[in-house]
Amino acid sequence: ARKHLFEHAQGDWVLSIDSDLDFSGLESSWIESLIGYHTDRDACLTHALLIDGQGRIESAGGTIPPGGEHPAWHRFVGEHLSEHPEVLTDVPLCYAPGSFHFFHRSLLDVVTQDDQYFPAIFGDVDFCYQARAATGRDLWLYPSLQIRHNAHIWTASEGTRLDPTW
Repeated sequence: ARKHLFEHAQGDWVLSIDSDLDFSGLESSWIESLIGYHTDRDACLTHALLIDGQGRIESAGGTIPPGGEHPAWHRFVGEHLSEHPEVLTDVPLCYAPGSFHFFHRSLLDVVTQDDQYFPAIFGDVDFCYQARAATGRDLWLYPSLQIRHNAHIWTASEGTRLDPTW
């Protein structure tokens, strides 16, 4: 679906999202705020802070941990937002899952979605690495834009069904 979106996108901005995001709690001006944030930072991509219905972090992007053995790692995944106030700080990221990618359409002139990774998330990560390399700009976490995310609800697998408190 992302490859199809990227091939047929029109207009100035592209917002690639998963179907398991809940935008109902956001103010009506959230998209204008997102455009402003992205533009102010001259970002190649911008990623929102994704949280589940219990306030646990679903996605705060990925970064290289200081002294870590991994080249990059998801930040605070599964941790409660209240236990990690540092996640509310604007930071550049190495990558962000494709569950929320926001960027100017001109990025698609220099970056492509690679089919070889389907259906794994590696294509999302590769897209971010390509974007950073091709533009020389950072990918940013926009922590003030917090969106509810029930990861993988569409799979209907155990533990991923819709949270009835939504």
